[in-house]
Amino acid sequence: MPEEVLVRAFVFAIVCSSLSLGCGGKILAGTSTGDGANGDGASSGNAGGGATQTADAADAGTPSANDPFHVGDDWSGKFICEGGPADLDLHIVAMHDDEIDDALFQFDLDGVTGSYHVYGDFDSATAAVNLAPGEWISLPTGYANWPLVGMTGTASADSFTGMMTSTACGEFALTKER
Repeated sequence: MPEEVLVRAFVFAIVCSSLSLGCGGKILAGTSTGDGANGDGASSGNAGGGATQTADAADAGTPSANDPFHVGDDWSGKFICEGGPADLDLHIVAMHDDEIDDALFQFDLDGVTGSYHVYGDFDSATAAVNLAPGEWISLPTGYANWPLVGMTGTASADSFTGMMTSTACGEFALTKER
């Protein structure tokens, strides 16, 4: 499992630098190699790597014409959880065809912030999107047991709405930033 996190961090670094996004070096520096549940804060270094990983990141596949998600897209909005409404930013990092291989889920619930990876797929026939939680990037300080939550819903060219995949949470609504 730590190798997967290192590879994701490396791909994230490549995508961010190739798109000139910067992607907040703070996020990469805090990438956890732990299991994400204990908040151990262990951080990874550069995964090293070679041309194969760079080529894979550059050849991410092309989403279908109906796919509203593309590498580099930023979606922002709100979601509801037991603590109330929270701000949510979703940044698409890596894709292959209609598969979202990596996206950054960044939230702010009244000053409690955190971020983690999500991944999943988009069904162009039904507009259905399912994103499952991955590994923590930045666990909220003082919240070692903060749950990772996925998303399920529908997306159009500029709107992604649905439900969070936790009984403690409810709806979300995101808009693509232009």
